[in-house]
Amino acid sequence: MLTRTPALIGTALALMLALGSAGAASAAQSTSLTASPENIAVGDISTVTATDLGGLETAVFGLDGTPGGSLKVIGASGSASSAEVPVTSGTASVDFSSTESGTFTISVGNGETVLSTTTITVTAGSGGDAPTATVEASPASVSVGDSSTITVTGLGDLATADFGLDGTPGGSLSAESARVADGTASVEFTATEPGTFTIAVSDGETVLGTTTVTVSAAGPSPTASVTPVTPAQDSSNGLIWTVVVLSVLVVGAIVTIIILARHRRSAAA
Repeated sequence: MLTRTPALIGTALALMLALGSAGAASAAQSTSLTASPENIAVGDISTVTATDLGGLETAVFGLDGTPGGSLKVIGASGSASSAEVPVTSGTASVDFSSTESGTFTISVGNGETVLSTTTITVTAGSGGDAPTATVEASPASVSVGDSSTITVTGLGDLATADFGLDGTPGGSLSAESARVADGTASVEFTATEPGTFTIAVSDGETVLGTTTVTVSAAGPSPTASVTPVTPAQDSSNGLIWTVVVLSVLVVGAIVTIIILARHRRSAAA
């Protein structure tokens, strides 16, 4: 019985390892990675989505060595050849774009094991020129603490637009990146200091347009005003009262004279 114990232990360990390997393989096979669209032109964006990631908290996306491609976390600025993205309800996504044509392989994994891959074909298209965008600030002049809406139009098929500020201190944007809908994206700008601020919009690599916002210092709070009485007004008021008093005295004197005259006539009679 004792002589069989090592053999039994070895068999149990082998079975456990086999079951663990089968579980890892099953998890890898269950993860799905898709690109939408799978065929794009240079400068366009494809959204790569991984589903059925199970209990992973983050997913790691990576690119093969084909030059020109880059990955970008949706809603963030900057791009790279790899990206770590939070998993929500078993799903994670990144945006892919390329400055060169070719076939690119994107993978997703847990940081150690590749769980799934997909490919995207990038064509030269019309030369990969960046879209012609128009950037506007409304209003273009505000006071400290007020906000201005920065809107960019003409973004074509871009999925997201990046917004950035120059180095003028005091300015801030509500977001560094915004989703594009019907070729349009917008953010809010505010400043805590006066000055002229330049806001730029890009596709992550190329600046597509800029606009400026002029911020002035907030005006003082309104205060009640008191109109002082001038000396001339005092003299005028005093003269009026003097005339009134003299008039009363004159009338009184006349009345007194009339009464005295009547008394004398009565006495003489």
